[in-house]
Order: sequence, then structure tokens, then C-alpha cells
Amino acid sequence: MAQQRLFSTNKVPVNLDTYSPSLEKRHGEEVSVLVLSLRVQPFDSKLAVSLDAGIGSGNIRSTVFSLNSGEPKKFFTRHDFHFELPRQDLVIYATSDTDASRLAISQAKISGTCVRVKDDVFALCFKAAFGPVSRDELEFVHAWCHGQRAVTFEASEPSMEFEEEPADEPVAVAFRETPH
Repeated sequence: MAQQRLFSTNKVPVNLDTYSPSLEKRHGEEVSVLVLSLRVQPFDSKLAVSLDAGIGSGNIRSTVFSLNSGEPKKFFTRHDFHFELPRQDLVIYATSDTDASRLAISQAKISGTCVRVKDDVFALCFKAAFGPVSRDELEFVHAWCHGQRAVTFEASEPSMEFEEEPADEPVAVAFRETPH
């Protein structure tokens, strides 16, 4: 089975709307992370097909666009999606024509994904959390804010640091009747 990635195509134009510090729990410890609010706009049926192929689902394009024509569905306003996606590496290029990447953000957790429409323009919005953040990464993110970069999404290599903690197993409790 192929590794899941957010988009199957490379160098997707991605806008960074905002970023903010946050905390993420890893093995009982809180780690400082940076949360990026990202947007792919315009989001068309070709990008929806690339998204479906990347995550191994077929419901993005069929939810937002007509299967026959590829045109947006009438009266569509917004739909939230939840992906069971491994952490992603975001390989970032200045433009889609640039050969060498400027920076790669490793082990980003993708969440809060939705497709929305405003003024007849469709957008895919999502969050990417990663950290701890280096000084160079913070400077790069700050320069990217309110701008657009070309991003290639790749599945991150598995890491023990990011493995989900197993849920606690139920504990059997024995009850004993007490005499009245």
C-alpha cells in the first residue's frame, strides 16, 4: 500500500493565513508547537482528485463537485472532513517553478480540514501543527504568513516520539457483597 499524503501531486499552491503557538501532548509531556492555518484557494475538481488520491478516499470530489462535469455542486457552502492521515512532511518551495526546496517541515499533524466557498471561490482549509520549532523555521513561517508557497506533502517516517499512546485497558473490578 502506498504511503498516504495529503495531495498526490507535488508543489500545491498553499497560503498561510495565520500561525499561533500551542501545546501538544506527547507521552504525557507537553511540547511547544506551532499551528499553521493553511488554505488552498482556488480549490478545484483537479485538486480534489489529487486530494482523494493522496489520502486514499473518493469522497472529497464527490462531496464538493459534480462527478459528471467537475463543476461545483449548487448550494454548496461548507463541509468538514476528518482524515486518518499519518503525520506529514511539508517540503516548501518558493514557487511551483523552483527546483530546490527552501525548507521542509517534518512530522506535521494535519487537522481541522474543511472545504468552504466564499464569493463563488472554493477553498480547502486545514491546520498543520509541528514542533518544537527552530529559529529558522519560525523566521520562515513569519515570512510566509499572508503569502503563498508551493508545498509537496509526503508521509513522515514513523517515529516513536509521535506514536499515539495506547488507551488504558479496562480494569476488572471485583465486587463483594457485604452482609446487612
